[in-house]
Amino acid sequence: MSGVTIQPASDRSLLVSFGTEISIEAHHQVAHLTRALEGQRGILNLHPAYASVLIDFDPRLHSHADIEALARERMETAVDETREAGVVEIPVCYGGEFGPDLEDVARHAGLSPERVVELHAAADYLVYFVGFSTCFPYLGGLPPELATPRLSAPRKNVPAGSVAIGGSQAGIYPLASPGGWRIVGRTPLPLFDPQASPPPLLRMGDHVRFKPVRPLSDVRGSECGSEPRTSESGFRVLSPGLQTTVQDLGRFGYAHFGVSASGAADPVALRAGNLLVGNAENAAALEMTLAGGAFEFETDTVIALTGSDFGAGLPLWTAIDIKAGQTVRCGATRSGARGYLAVRAASACQSHGQRVRPCHDGA
Repeated sequence: MSGVTIQPASDRSLLVSFGTEISIEAHHQVAHLTRALEGQRGILNLHPAYASVLIDFDPRLHSHADIEALARERMETAVDETREAGVVEIPVCYGGEFGPDLEDVARHAGLSPERVVELHAAADYLVYFVGFSTCFPYLGGLPPELATPRLSAPRKNVPAGSVAIGGSQAGIYPLASPGGWRIVGRTPLPLFDPQASPPPLLRMGDHVRFKPVRPLSDVRGSECGSEPRTSESGFRVLSPGLQTTVQDLGRFGYAHFGVSASGAADPVALRAGNLLVGNAENAAALEMTLAGGAFEFETDTVIALTGSDFGAGLPLWTAIDIKAGQTVRCGATRSGARGYLAVRAASACQSHGQRVRPCHDGA
């Protein structure tokens, strides 16, 4: 195909580029190839962008030449277009504490804040792709007069649901994260549901319309900026250590929805720990890095410590009976970088009363 370049990006990935310009034509080519390769055996993840698709494949099954031949074939093949692009209405609380940069955007544009809201909400936005962090939609269609440079220094924490402008782009932060885009409002609508398949509210090719809301509450039974409630669990994190995260073996096939594979750094140790306590090998466990934490158990259970030795004073690589009220303390590593705490039938844990969420790369 004219204007298409294909080149290796790593020992297990291939980059297909449709030029260097952001355009509707390039977007259609990206969307076509992404849909054509979804679910193909040996393709682990697809990473679409404005004018390219990064194909991550299993090198045990395919070579670069195999994937290039498949990509070229699929670019020439018709794709089932049964899924129609949706039009999603996003309620937005503009300005004030929910849109701290609205006044700055107005000054930069030489407009009143009210006019900025009017223009922002009147536009038709296209989801070019989903990425950066989990389910973050990159939106084209921002009125040119509202284009505003990003902050000179990013905020350390942007609240979930923040509706923002970054240069000539628009976007929505699905999860709380650092970010340097200009925040003009916030939506209470969740953009990421980890229990759904697929998990994002917005997908490549969807159209978005923003709807200003007043009052700033009672939008689908929620409030702008409200935090999700969490459930009880069987043990508590008294001390998290240096970097303790919840990990499983990873989730492949969701990168084009902005969900990275993540997963344990030592999958063998994770699998062994889960099998020792009777869990499925892909069950979630705690991954400790360099220094472990302290964990108080509220019920009788069975645990296993695998990977590096974190000096817990308990045998490694074996099932251990734990009684309610018992505390397991892991210190600095004595060998290696990562250790794992697997708990029988564990589904959640708490840190000072709050649930520990899985850590995703790139978020």
